[in-house]
Amino acid sequence: MRAADIDFERWRPLPRPAPTAYVEVGWGDRDYYPAPGFNLWYALKAVAWPTPSALQVTGFDEPPVRRFPESDVIELRLARGAVERLLAYMAASLEPQPEPLAPALYGTGAFYPSREEFHLFKTCNVWTARALREAQIDVRSSLTTEGLMAQLRNLEEP
Repeated sequence: MRAADIDFERWRPLPRPAPTAYVEVGWGDRDYYPAPGFNLWYALKAVAWPTPSALQVTGFDEPPVRRFPESDVIELRLARGAVERLLAYMAASLEPQPEPLAPALYGTGAFYPSREEFHLFKTCNVWTARALREAQIDVRSSLTTEGLMAQLRNLEEP
């Protein structure tokens, strides 16, 4: 999201990374997501039973297509009300008055504790689909990134 579209005073406890042009919020297992590199134990534990989760709130200045050149980036234009509902969903996912758990994997920011549980049937893609539905974007939950992105690409087509 464009940082300018977020009123961080209003959307506490959503933390504000250092002043940047863009803010990314991601969600995942509290141990696996912030860990540098792949950790088999964290991966198995995350899908075997419900585990605590975390949100990464990070900022960066480059346009997303340049910041993530290897990723499939889709721009969604949302009405102000949809942005507000999306921000409310993300803020509600955080623990009240969250303290940073770990530095962000990139950009400026950190990981913060979420009040939601991660498990095999509630992955980052399921969480993201729910967030998008809060913004009134017509997507279904998908266990895979490919499934979710395919739905979003179909929304772009005239």
